[in-house]
Parts: sequence; C-alpha cells; structure tokens
Amino acid sequence: MTRNELYDMLQLHTIRRWQIVEVSRDQSVAEHSFRVWALTMNLYDTLFTNGSLERESLSQLALIHDLPEIVTGDIPSTMKDTLNKIGPEVSRRLEEIVTQEGFPTVYRAIKGMVGTPSWYLLKIADNVEAILWMQQYGIYKAGARGCSEDVVNGLMRKIEDILHLIKMKYPSTADWSLARDWVETVIGGLLPTAVRWPDVPPAQPEGPSQEGKLRG
Repeated sequence: MTRNELYDMLQLHTIRRWQIVEVSRDQSVAEHSFRVWALTMNLYDTLFTNGSLERESLSQLALIHDLPEIVTGDIPSTMKDTLNKIGPEVSRRLEEIVTQEGFPTVYRAIKGMVGTPSWYLLKIADNVEAILWMQQYGIYKAGARGCSEDVVNGLMRKIEDILHLIKMKYPSTADWSLARDWVETVIGGLLPTAVRWPDVPPAQPEGPSQEGKLRG
C-alpha cells in the first residue's frame, strides 16, 4: 500500500454511506469495511479449512475494497443504474478508472481476484453487511423511494444471483449450499426477521455483462 493510499484509508471514517436511504444511524465507509472484513473471513472459514484459497489476499481486499470511495463517495445503486443507461457497465468502468489511477494497490488486488471464488465470497459478505445494517437502522416508509424494505429485497436478489453464478462457474470448489446456509444463519442469528429469498429463479449469467453487475 502506498503512503497516499494509507492516508486515504485513514480518512474513510469521514465518508458516509446510504446517501439516499433514510437511516436512524449514519454509517461510515470505514465501519462498513471492517464489518465486511469480519463477515468475509467468517464465510471463508465456513467453506474452507485447508487454505485452498488465498485467505490473506482476501482479508486485505475486504478491508480496502471501498477505498476509491474517498474520491467518488458512496455511489447509490440507483445512480449506477442510471449511468449504465448511457452505455453498458459505465458505472463499473468509472469506478475502475478511478481505482486504477488513484489506488494502484487496490486496483492490482481487485484485478487479480475478480471472478475468482474469493471475489464472490467478498461480494456475498458485502451484501449481507448491507442487509444487516438496513434491518437494524433502516427506516421503512411505505411507498418511499429507496425505503429499507426495498433495499433489503434488492440485496437478497443480488446474493441469490451471486450464489447461482458461483455454483455454475466453480461447481466442485466447495459445497456452495453452505454459503447459502451461512447467509441464513448470520442474518437470522442477528435479526428478528426471517430471511426472504427471491420468489423468482435467479438471473441467468450470460457473458460479461451479468458478471459486471455483480462487481458493483
């Protein structure tokens, strides 16, 4: 990690998440990153006991995966969807350019891990962390844009898509049903509400566009 990246990392506590979602308690990117790290490591250890994946690299990436937000801020998913109407994966390319130019350590770590089983574990943990935060601190308002219930349902959809994709790409790497069980256990163990998986089948991954959606 470069010195500038270190200084930026020390400022992540000043970047606020949930810009357009009403919450009862603010969350910083630094707080989110630590929680994602804890969840990622627990999920990894649930699936692998023999060090078959690069646990140390995954641990580092979990802590710094949102470091570019010191420049971009926390971009709402609705804004990413709007940007993608300009062209395929515009939001992902924007984040990639910012990362490549300003955060070389993060860029190399992500580039070397995108599409691997470890990458998908991080994305699952990232979404689970957001669900936990929304269920604990999100404010529900019927009919409001971006209300906590809509956010949670969307995150569950993402997790289901990731699990479907990883089982197709790496069927023999691990017992991926344990990852689904882990999601249910973690959310059910910390929250009074039951896990609600999507009622429709997961989206079929076709080409790079679907995988690109899972990188955000």
